[in-house]
Amino acid sequence: MVSPWPFAQWGLDLIGTMPQGKGQIKFAVVSVDYFTKWVKSEAFAMITAAKIEHFVWKNIICWFGVPNAIITDNEKQFNCSHFRHLCSRFKINIFTLQAHPQSMTGSTDETLFSLAFGTKAVVPAEINAPTCQTTSYDPEQNEAQLALNLDLIEEHRSPAQPRNVTYKQ
Repeated sequence: MVSPWPFAQWGLDLIGTMPQGKGQIKFAVVSVDYFTKWVKSEAFAMITAAKIEHFVWKNIICWFGVPNAIITDNEKQFNCSHFRHLCSRFKINIFTLQAHPQSMTGSTDETLFSLAFGTKAVVPAEINAPTCQTTSYDPEQNEAQLALNLDLIEEHRSPAQPRNVTYKQ
């Protein structure tokens, strides 16, 4: 069985114009992982392609690893060379919908990500030097494997607990 690809597919959208807030904030970028429904968002006074690129880098790639796909609408900030360049650099597939209504811890020898989700994240280095995890990605099998890993999360965490106790002594 191949290790699943966690956080493989994200939806990305803009919200605004909202009532102006502190610092002239009136827009938000929102990303949602399709499997876990995990949400990352950030408010902005103005939306630019560079801010979208930075948001994806900081809030998706750095936190959750490189996704297989990002699904967006056809807004100009997603349909521009900056965003397409970022995605092509990390081999992230971009799917555009038509308009719509609106690190390893010393105490456990496991990453916090692994302890939380039962699998390892796809890191940027794996995209340019493909691994079995990224080359054999299948969306249906991936979702089933992620669900199984979440069912078995306690078995994954239990060996880490004694190591953590020993580390604290």
